[in-house]
Amino acid sequence: MNECLALFRGMYPYFAIPALFVIIYRIRHKYWTRSETILLGLILLHTLLLLLQVFIADHKWYVPRRYLLPAAALGFGWTAWGFARLYRLLPQWCQRRIVPVIAIGLGIFLLYDGMVPGLKARFGHRKAARRAIETVAVEAIRQEWPDLPPAVKNRHPHHYISKRRPVIASSFDALGAMAGGRDYLPHVAGDGGRVDGWFIAATTPVPRAAEVIRQVEAGGKTWVLCRRKNPSR
Repeated sequence: MNECLALFRGMYPYFAIPALFVIIYRIRHKYWTRSETILLGLILLHTLLLLLQVFIADHKWYVPRRYLLPAAALGFGWTAWGFARLYRLLPQWCQRRIVPVIAIGLGIFLLYDGMVPGLKARFGHRKAARRAIETVAVEAIRQEWPDLPPAVKNRHPHHYISKRRPVIASSFDALGAMAGGRDYLPHVAGDGGRVDGWFIAATTPVPRAAEVIRQVEAGGKTWVLCRRKNPSR
């Protein structure tokens, strides 16, 4: 379901849905041209190749919307044609009084919709809480592991694995890297890097190989920083 939703959003549905109706209209009324066939084919081929690339690499049908949006604009010409066609069918009083108001309202809505992800990332409660947790965690990690020698280089044909330490296992995307080390990558086959520490919620069971060395409060929750028992330097 999430995969289909990402694909739908990646096509920018505010313009893609009207474009789909226009395509059907132009085909049924025999306005369709060979150039349009080529253009539509390129859009579909681009989407299919993206799906195949992700499936081959990650074995799942999913494409981040940022990869789809650049090509989605190729189909907006049909949307513009449909609006222009509809505009010409309206009476003059509607063209002069109603259409400008709708256009301004639509423009404000699209501007707001485009700004929402950035505003949420900057001012949203969940994002702010996450940044607060990361700030506290990074400082704690730096204090507990001020200077570690680099790890043995891990070789992997498809993924770069840094030699920097400490190697931190956590549910955060880049906690170890922000602290000057690297993050443990359990999803990468061949990441044999020895975990130096864990940053986990206090309610999460502590791994057998770890011991709690610090407890911190951040983001309205209690977190613990764990170190490997008898760490080898």
